[in-house]
Amino acid sequence: MLAARTRELINAHGAPFKFDCGYVDTAVPNAFADLHESSHVLGIHQGLVITIIEFALYVFTQADQFPQIGDAAGEDSTAPQFGSAPGIFLLAKTMRGETIDNETDRHRVPKDADRHVAAIYLAMIMRRFVWLHELAHGVNGHMLLLKDLGVRAALNEVPNPAMLVSLKKSSLPADEARRILHALELDADASALRTLCRIQLMGGENIEGIATLDFRTRMEMSLLAAYLMAWLFDEYQRFGHTLHDETHPFPRERLAHLVSFASREFDQEVDGFAPFHEEVCASFNRLAAKISGMHRIEAGMGVRKNGAMPENVGELLASLAFTPPPPEIAS
Repeated sequence: MLAARTRELINAHGAPFKFDCGYVDTAVPNAFADLHESSHVLGIHQGLVITIIEFALYVFTQADQFPQIGDAAGEDSTAPQFGSAPGIFLLAKTMRGETIDNETDRHRVPKDADRHVAAIYLAMIMRRFVWLHELAHGVNGHMLLLKDLGVRAALNEVPNPAMLVSLKKSSLPADEARRILHALELDADASALRTLCRIQLMGGENIEGIATLDFRTRMEMSLLAAYLMAWLFDEYQRFGHTLHDETHPFPRERLAHLVSFASREFDQEVDGFAPFHEEVCASFNRLAAKISGMHRIEAGMGVRKNGAMPENVGELLASLAFTPPPPEIAS
């Protein structure tokens, strides 16, 4: 429903934006955007959905996360005790053919019923961020650009070997290819975060349970969801043994870009956004303090030099991106 308006968009060549989307029934966590003929294809692997839910449940086991919801003080606030990061533990255990022990694993789930429900809402917003990220790869012209550059492979959150093979066959120098791909990922991140928050700012929430939450909580969930996904994408790459920066910026760079973008985008639009945003970042850092390898949000975090869109790429995307048609065409 939220993406339906994109079907009204066209690019400078007069081509309408078309897309199909769905879930892929596989345990490997991933998400992707691809082109099939003239239509964009967006997908999320079921394994990614499971890992997102597991991580969101862990967030609400912490008394210092969303204390305004339920009996936060009654949560045990334990650090991960299971050898894998929240979000990967259940997946890894399943793929090893092991089972869950209710007594030893109950600390992974919030005790309070209201917090359990809220964790599912957080997971839905995290998944929404992934959908919006993949949608942005299409709407912003990323897939058409890669096609023009001779890169014939889907954009996957966990890099696919087909992408690396396609890059080697293209005429792009390795450094230029990396710079372009990094820029596209950061652009999709920013677009996804903008839309994620604007859904709340403009009263567009269409999940009834989330819509009943107060505005502050919905915005906090939206910002935290994006920041957490920047880290989870890194964990997926570690799990799939594909951790490198050939196709994706490292998570600290993605996190810095999102934090900086949010500060610029909403500071003037939302009253009191700066102190509110500081509280969200502090919440993220409290989680990071308990989870091994999770980056913290640092004061003054900004976009690194290679986070900016290369000028030549921006010019190419201008004619490929899909935007609302002029009034005379729309009529």
